Amino acid sequence: MTTEVAPSMPQSALSPHRSVGRFFIALVLALFAVGLFTPIGSKWWASLVIGWDAFSITFLLLKWRVIAGSDITETRAKAGTEDPGGTAVFVISLVASLFSLFAAAFVLSQVRHLTHVQTIVWTTMTLLGVVFAWTVVHTASTLRYAHLYYEAEPEGGLDFPAHADPDAMDFAYFAFTIAMCYQVSDVAVTSAHVRKVVLLHSVVSFVFNTTILALAVNLVINFMS
Repeated sequence: MTTEVAPSMPQSALSPHRSVGRFFIALVLALFAVGLFTPIGSKWWASLVIGWDAFSITFLLLKWRVIAGSDITETRAKAGTEDPGGTAVFVISLVASLFSLFAAAFVLSQVRHLTHVQTIVWTTMTLLGVVFAWTVVHTASTLRYAHLYYEAEPEGGLDFPAHADPDAMDFAYFAFTIAMCYQVSDVAVTSAHVRKVVLLHSVVSFVFNTTILALAVNLVINFMS
């Protein structure tokens, strides 16, 4: 499908390298944060917590700068470049975030052996990492839905109210509604392929939210014991 790009939008903004570059910027800053902020002599998991927090914060800031600043024309033009590799990006984000959940469970079991202040600090940073992981998954899903919608022939797969062409925030609304409610609300799914993606997204959301609840219960029990 050939889509006209608004004249005011520089072609460099549509380059796939911009999206890949954002990923590597987040990765480099994460490695820098690990080297700068990891206490000398600390456990290996301290580097993991710091690295994940730094990576996810940077990743989310860069992605949401794109999402929040894109109108309908820009969303259509960027839909492919902000989702390079399609399924691969979604899978990488999903695997990394799920791994962080299990890592968080391990870290929370270790902080009990630290001092009171250290326990509070590392517990807070670990829980923030869980929140970031949840947000990364559904931010990646936002970009995935935009890609599926505007790369389809003809465009579609989702029917938004008033039949208006959706912008990036509309896809964010759709993705985060599934994340919290496991349902599609007032947006209708009209494509079999998109329906499969929604099903996977709903299952992942359920697993994620259930695991977070289990972590919260376990944390309360640990602090009370």
